[in-house]
Amino acid sequence: MKSSFKQEQAKLCRRLAISLTDQVEKSRLLRLAEKYEAKADADDKKPISRLKALCKNWNDTTLRRFWR
Repeated sequence: MKSSFKQEQAKLCRRLAISLTDQVEKSRLLRLAEKYEAKADADDKKPISRLKALCKNWNDTTLRRFWR
Protein backbone atom coordinates (compact mmCIF):
# COMPACT_ATOMS: atom_id res chain seq x y z
CA MET A 1 0.00 0.00 0.00
CA LYS A 2 1.15 3.49 -0.72
CA SER A 3 1.75 5.86 2.14
CA SER A 4 -0.75 8.38 0.73
CA PHE A 5 -3.49 5.73 0.99
CA LYS A 6 -2.54 5.08 4.60
CA GLN A 7 -2.53 8.79 5.38
CA GLU A 8 -6.01 9.13 3.88
CA GLN A 9 -7.22 6.20 5.96
CA ALA A 10 -5.82 7.86 9.08
CA LYS A 11 -7.68 11.08 8.24
CA LEU A 12 -10.87 9.12 7.68
CA CYS A 13 -10.55 7.36 11.04
CA ARG A 14 -10.02 10.71 12.78
CA ARG A 15 -13.05 12.26 11.07
CA LEU A 16 -15.20 9.31 12.07
CA ALA A 17 -13.90 9.45 15.63
CA ILE A 18 -14.90 13.11 15.95
CA SER A 19 -18.50 12.28 15.09
CA LEU A 20 -18.85 9.45 17.63
CA THR A 21 -20.19 9.76 21.14
CA ASP A 22 -19.18 6.24 22.22
CA GLN A 23 -15.79 6.73 23.89
CA VAL A 24 -14.70 3.12 23.37
CA GLU A 25 -15.27 3.25 19.62
CA LYS A 26 -13.75 6.72 19.45
CA SER A 27 -10.54 5.53 21.11
CA ARG A 28 -10.39 2.49 18.82
CA LEU A 29 -10.63 4.69 15.74
CA LEU A 30 -7.99 7.07 17.06
CA ARG A 31 -5.64 4.15 17.75
CA LEU A 32 -6.29 2.84 14.24
CA ALA A 33 -5.48 6.29 12.85
CA GLU A 34 -2.20 6.29 14.77
CA LYS A 35 -1.32 2.87 13.33
CA TYR A 36 -2.05 4.05 9.78
CA GLU A 37 0.11 7.13 10.32
CA ALA A 38 2.97 5.06 11.72
CA LYS A 39 2.84 2.73 8.72
CA ALA A 40 2.75 5.69 6.33
CA ASP A 41 5.78 7.22 8.07
CA ALA A 42 7.63 3.91 7.85
CA ASP A 43 6.85 3.65 4.14
CA ASP A 44 8.13 7.19 3.57
CA LYS A 45 11.40 6.39 5.35
CA LYS A 46 12.19 3.21 3.39
CA PRO A 47 13.86 4.94 0.41
CA ILE A 48 15.86 7.14 2.76
CA SER A 49 17.13 4.17 4.75
CA ARG A 50 18.18 2.45 1.52
CA LEU A 51 20.08 5.57 0.46
CA LYS A 52 21.75 5.77 3.87
CA ALA A 53 22.81 2.14 3.58
CA LEU A 54 24.28 2.83 0.16
CA CYS A 55 26.19 5.83 1.49
CA LYS A 56 27.43 3.79 4.44
CA ASN A 57 28.79 1.17 2.06
CA TRP A 58 30.46 3.82 -0.09
CA ASN A 59 33.84 2.97 1.40
CA ASP A 60 33.53 -0.53 0.02
CA THR A 61 36.30 -1.05 -2.51
CA THR A 62 33.97 -2.43 -5.17
CA LEU A 63 31.90 0.73 -5.09
CA ARG A 64 34.99 2.90 -5.26
CA ARG A 65 36.25 0.93 -8.24
CA PHE A 66 32.87 1.25 -9.94
CA TRP A 67 32.83 5.03 -9.69
CA ARG A 68 36.43 5.54 -10.91
